[in-house]
Amino acid sequence: PPPPPPPPPPFFFKQKPAYALASCLGGSEMCIRDRGLGWEAGRHVGTLLKAAALWLPGETGSVGVRCVRLKTNLIGRRGVPLILEGLDPVYATRGPGSATLVELDLAENSLGAPGTRALCEGIVKARYGGLERLDVSGNKCGRDGGKALAELISSPYGVNLNMLLAKDNLMFDDGVGEIGKVSFGSLELLDVRNNYFGARGAAALSNGFKENSTLTALNIKENIIALEGLWALGEGLKAKKRSHYRREREMADEYEGLPKKERWKMLAARDGWTPDEIATADGLPPAPRNPGESRKD
Repeated sequence: PPPPPPPPPPFFFKQKPAYALASCLGGSEMCIRDRGLGWEAGRHVGTLLKAAALWLPGETGSVGVRCVRLKTNLIGRRGVPLILEGLDPVYATRGPGSATLVELDLAENSLGAPGTRALCEGIVKARYGGLERLDVSGNKCGRDGGKALAELISSPYGVNLNMLLAKDNLMFDDGVGEIGKVSFGSLELLDVRNNYFGARGAAALSNGFKENSTLTALNIKENIIALEGLWALGEGLKAKKRSHYRREREMADEYEGLPKKERWKMLAARDGWTPDEIATADGLPPAPRNPGESRKD
């Protein structure tokens, strides 16, 4: 009898070149999950990021990549440098669309400690400060990966990074302690679930509250921190509350000490005005107070 037909090949997302991957963009988001993409896909993603930097907005063929989600693939440590090639500053000189990527999801991509360090060091080396959300969950980066993440969020190029998801990474006490040492950088949300740290790691995290004013959400579920860890976190939150009130009192005293005509500048700086905007507004004539008047009057 004839031999049986060969079994069908496993369903994997084929390695597509950059122009084909561009068809996966939904607006400015790329989402390719659970497709078995290997390290070669990193080269094509990097090519798309280069295109986003080189093309001007509205130009024929232009793409804007703000979000790249590659969860549960096989990018690995070999694919990370290829993705980061698209963030190289040499491409930022050709147009205003260079700093488009704000979210990068590489969860469950077998990065390990070397891949996580290559990712963090590559972002700093590229001098790219536009990233706001980073997901490296499930990559088993360990203690070294935790240290690399801490170096990233404490660097000048991690100042805009406000969301870090790093669950299931086996960071233990030492890894999460490194993040606490840098006072969480500018993070607003930190997820370190299931990282096998205990009371010592919780105490190290609590030390970061003392000098931090940005963190609003911390997820430490699935870690056995015991009563000692809970007590340390409570003490850290108390210290953060006291420092917050102290800063508020200092600002109030400074505000009261300023002349009335200068107080608005302090409030504008608090609300995010740049020095140039404040200087421009200061040079304008006062707003009209009576109906029918103009600024010239």
